[in-house]
Amino acid sequence: ERGLTASDWGGFVRMLDVLTNPNRSHRPPCRTAQAGARLQPGQPMPRRPQPQVSFFDPEFADPDCLALGTLPWLLARHKSLLFPDWLFEGWRPESELGPKGWPAPVLMVLLLLRWHEEGMSRRASVRQAKRNTTWRAAMGLCIGGDTPSNRTVGRFETFLQGRHPQSGVPRYLLLHEHFVRLCIDEGVLGD
Repeated sequence: ERGLTASDWGGFVRMLDVLTNPNRSHRPPCRTAQAGARLQPGQPMPRRPQPQVSFFDPEFADPDCLALGTLPWLLARHKSLLFPDWLFEGWRPESELGPKGWPAPVLMVLLLLRWHEEGMSRRASVRQAKRNTTWRAAMGLCIGGDTPSNRTVGRFETFLQGRHPQSGVPRYLLLHEHFVRLCIDEGVLGD
């Protein structure tokens, strides 16, 4: 049995890139057409609702950090769809004893961004997560907050090579199958 290779991660990233393809026909229409519309007399001024966010939120500090249709945007907006809880069953369970583990979706985003950048080293990806606002926004982390350590990322990679308790299949293969199923469901790939 072999472990995760660069081609495995490259396949995951390519599938996610297909999901973010801006040429997909079912994307919502661009809102710029509404920008030039004139107000009628007596019509209230349109307001753009501003959500209550922290000054330490990467998207508040850099509003353009998550460009629409990019892999970081997809990971930030659809983390729960891409990384279901059942897949990470057994990853550092939350308990009253010991340190809290990093959430598996945060670590998965870090791994996918790492391989999206042509397979940078684990140490370089951890450094990038500390300083890059796009990566922090995709991971859902605040500016200046903690980031996963090199050791934690290594343990998570080992966890992904392990077998899922219910199916007996390595977790990275289940993740691959989940991405393929999402692409088929969205009409990106045919059966």
